[in-house]
Amino acid sequence: MQYSRVDNKLIMDLTDDVANAVKGGNWRMPTKAEMEELLNNCTWEWVTYLGFPGYKVTGRNGNSIFLGTS
Repeated sequence: MQYSRVDNKLIMDLTDDVANAVKGGNWRMPTKAEMEELLNNCTWEWVTYLGFPGYKVTGRNGNSIFLGTS
């Protein structure tokens, strides 16, 4: 992985996003607003998914995402 200078941006470019750098495609880290919504409006459950520990985060509509560790 290459490192570059600090650019002091307040909004991350996709090229700076670790999720995109590792997974590619449309993968990205949640924005601050999305993370606040997840924290304030969802239930969090510690689970193991495909052998990886992390949180299953479920919204009021029943949709969920997995935020895992590697």
